Amino acid sequence: MSIEKNRLLMEQQIKRLRGQLNEAKKPIPKFETGWDVIEYLDGISAFKKYRNKSAQYDDMYFRIPIDVWNKTLGWSKAGVKKLDGELQAYEGGINHEDDEIWVFGGA
Repeated sequence: MSIEKNRLLMEQQIKRLRGQLNEAKKPIPKFETGWDVIEYLDGISAFKKYRNKSAQYDDMYFRIPIDVWNKTLGWSKAGVKKLDGELQAYEGGINHEDDEIWVFGGA
């Protein structure tokens, strides 16, 4: 096989893989409060075992490992930070720590 043909095949594979990556990323919905985020995450089966079932009010409801988060939603650190900034004050929050995503309820 020629070098040019190999290059073209590799470019096709890269385009295909980029398309799969883009499909895997789910867009971030519009949330008003941390409670909306909690309800959304409650509907995702991959996160069920990371839910603190005894959480109340402003407790931490989720501690999701970053690898599980990225595999399931693919939301970036910047996207999570922006989302947290858009939530109503005192109505919960979401933080992207080094190796976990933390989701809190509101007061």
